[in-house]
Amino acid sequence: MTSLSTARDRYNAANSLLCLLQALEGRVTVIELQNEIAVKGLISQVDGFMNVSLHDATVQGNDDMHYHFEEFFVKARNIRYVQIPEDVRLFHTKQSLHNFIMLICLHVD
Repeated sequence: MTSLSTARDRYNAANSLLCLLQALEGRVTVIELQNEIAVKGLISQVDGFMNVSLHDATVQGNDDMHYHFEEFFVKARNIRYVQIPEDVRLFHTKQSLHNFIMLICLHVD
């Protein structure tokens, strides 16, 4: 798990969807980028700004070719979607679902 060294990092993690992405550390997932490229790999680190480092990544380019990288870094501003694996349980209780919905509503404004 990533250490959140500064107060700002801890605040961002507690008040954004950063915690959701950090919960995927150590899992293989697909990140879709703004330029319609998909990257599949093991999430090795997520920093306080939501930048993601992937290990053993496969990139599917716009030309449908697959390119393999041992390490791949994605800046937060380039992320369009993160596919959450089906086996990940997001909500253990109704209260956690309610808290998540409220968090989304607060960030929409």
